[in-house]
Amino acid sequence: MSVTFEFPQTPWCESVCLAGDFNGWSHNSLPLHRPEASDSPWRVTLELPRDKEFEYRYVVNRVTWNLDERADGQVETFGGEVNSLVRT
Repeated sequence: MSVTFEFPQTPWCESVCLAGDFNGWSHNSLPLHRPEASDSPWRVTLELPRDKEFEYRYVVNRVTWNLDERADGQVETFGGEVNSLVRT
């Protein structure tokens, strides 16, 4: 199933990557892209298995981990952190 992840364009945002349990929480293996000179959001589309739930976050400027305000939900981790949730 194709799932598109989007992060809004902001003036301070120079790069965005997607990290989640679908890629071993790699902070740089799934970069999002956006059209040059555009106010369009950053985007990446993944093929994910149906009928599953995946935790994820956006990594902005290689250091700041952000939740997705438009996620299907949120889940608290064992360490007390909160991750975004996508259901396929």
